[in-house]
Amino acid sequence: MLPTLGFVSIFMIPMILILSISDGSLIALIYIMSFTYIFIAIMSLVAQYTIQYWIQDEVFFYKTLFNINQIPIETIRKIEVNATNWQSGSPATGNKNGIFIYYNTYDDIFITPNEISKFIEMMKSINPNIEAVYSK
Repeated sequence: MLPTLGFVSIFMIPMILILSISDGSLIALIYIMSFTYIFIAIMSLVAQYTIQYWIQDEVFFYKTLFNINQIPIETIRKIEVNATNWQSGSPATGNKNGIFIYYNTYDDIFITPNEISKFIEMMKSINPNIEAVYSK
């Protein structure tokens, strides 16, 4: 949510300044702000509900609205279950409770698979060295 609000702020502040300096009408400003808010809200909802996760050939894939990313399961060090995500920009921002996957040395990702226990079993069957940590 925070990056969305940041985008709206970056977009709206110059628009307000331009309309106020150029004696633009208040109605035009309201229309522009309303359209922008509705557009961003719809795009956020679409992005949150089109996320897909799958495992293929010992690689974990996740697909968001605009791209497909992959993580080799051998690089996964730890899975934190029942974690809470307060940072935005992760591909699972619609649901705040899910799984943090820690991979490589410093990388992590927050996801919300439907069947968490089945997901962890599949990951550990490919890489038994994955540490599963259960948060409160």
